[in-house]
Parts: sequence; C-alpha cells; structure tokens
Amino acid sequence: MAVSVEVQGLTYDVHQKVLNLVQSRGLSGEETLNVGQLADRFGVSRTPISMALMRLESEGLIRRCPTKGWVTVPLTMTDIEEIFELKDALEPLTMRRAAERMDAANGARLAEAMAKLRESSAANDLDGWLSADHEFHEVLHGVVGNGRLRQFQEQLNYHLYRLTVGHVSMKGQMAMATEEHCAIGEAILANDPELAVGKASEHTRNLRDRMVGVVTEVLIPFLGQNL
Repeated sequence: MAVSVEVQGLTYDVHQKVLNLVQSRGLSGEETLNVGQLADRFGVSRTPISMALMRLESEGLIRRCPTKGWVTVPLTMTDIEEIFELKDALEPLTMRRAAERMDAANGARLAEAMAKLRESSAANDLDGWLSADHEFHEVLHGVVGNGRLRQFQEQLNYHLYRLTVGHVSMKGQMAMATEEHCAIGEAILANDPELAVGKASEHTRNLRDRMVGVVTEVLIPFLGQNL
C-alpha cells in the first residue's frame, strides 16, 4: 500500500527531530533513547519514532542494546579516520561536478551563501554560520543532482556533526573554515573543476587534522579516556 504524503512528511520530520537530539548528545559513552518518552516529547505515536530509530540505526548513529533498548553510538578516533577517508574520496567528485555544471542562477545562490559565511564568521554567529554552511552545500548538491552521492555524504556528516559544532565554535576556527569554503566556492563559480577539487581536498585534509587535534588535545584530556 502506498504511503501518503502526510505520513512521509511526518516520518521525515520525526527523523530530523530525533537526529537533532542524538547529535546534541556527548561524543563518548552510551545514552538511552526511550520510544515512549520520545513520542510524548514530540507529540506523535510510537510508530514514527520507531521508524526514525530504525533509520538512525541503519545510519550507524544508534544501536539496539538487549538490556537498554536504543542507545547512542559513541564517536571514536577510528570512526573519525574512516569518515575522513570516505570524505576524501567523495568530496572531490561533488566539487568537480558542481564546477562543471554551475549556472548563473545557482551561482548567485552560492555567492550569497559565501557572503553569509563571511558575515556570520565576522560576527562570531555560530548558528548563522551553520545555516550558511548548510545552504552552501545545498546549492552544490542541487547542481550536481546525484541523490545517492548526497545521501552518502550527509550520513558521513551526521556522524561528525557533534564534533564539527565544537570545532567551529573554537577561536579562529570559524574564520579558517570560512576562507576554505569560499576558496572552493570561488573555484566552482569560475567553472574550474581542477582547482575546485584541489581546494576541496585541501579543506578535507585540514579539517581532519584540526578535528583530530581537538580530540587528542581537548576531549581526551577532558574526558580522561581514549576515544
């Protein structure tokens, strides 16, 4: 039986809400997610909550525990290394296709997103910066038009989100990330695939090094354990 548009919309909305909740949790340790409590919190039945949790399990963000039910999956150093290995393979493809296919209308949207990144960075506005970053990548994915590539990259970023927010909020990191994003954007606006790929690869390597630095120099000493 076909699923109605209303049910599809509700399922997506609940998934996003539970995803946001999971992403707000800590980087280490397991935290329990109770289906009944989530249903009450979001004002829905247990069915869309269960569907959202199963999807998050398939994305590797939570798992079933025989004694606890659903629990969050900690982000480990091995996870970070593996995620960046995949990002290093996928990001250049996205940037190459975006540079090859960028048109005037989407170019204007990309330029606007870049301006918002710079404006938010100058104001140290984390929420504004994250919104502009989302728009930047939305434009690129729209131009590329590869749904599976977009899905794979989004799933990788789901895992890094908690670490990304902490990293970008640190002094100087927002400005650095902004300039790297804008260097990529300018290459794409110039329809220069090779330069876009080079700038994207450089950004991925730099981001990986900075995030590993945050984990080893800040989180591990703070938590008193290895990730």
